Amino acid sequence: MPNKSTNLPSGNRLFPVFLKLENLRLLIVGGGNVGLEKLTAVLDNSPDTQVTLVGTTISQAIRNYSAKFPHVTLVERPFEATDLDGQQIVIAATDNRDLHGEIRELAHARGMLVNVADTPAECDFYLGSIVQK
Repeated sequence: MPNKSTNLPSGNRLFPVFLKLENLRLLIVGGGNVGLEKLTAVLDNSPDTQVTLVGTTISQAIRNYSAKFPHVTLVERPFEATDLDGQQIVIAATDNRDLHGEIRELAHARGMLVNVADTPAECDFYLGSIVQK
């Protein structure tokens, strides 16, 4: 029997997983357009997800959209390491690459999964598109 570990695929090395986000606590850092994009991606598919969104400035679009979801908490101030307390998954969605690196390092030290918007090499997972029927 051949050793399967020597026959690893050279292409896509991702393992598809579907998470029950409504059973997890999610932190999104970023109150602008990218934060809105990630927030809508999560809540359009899992509207009961407990989301905390932290942003130095939180857009009116995020405020309007999140008003429909009672499990969303908006915190308008810069990110602090304590924002990770009690969270299980983190999405870094700002325009600050240095901040993303800090968030990723702090989250990994706690054993958390991190998605860094627009930086696939820094992501532990990706947000895929879901077709709604």
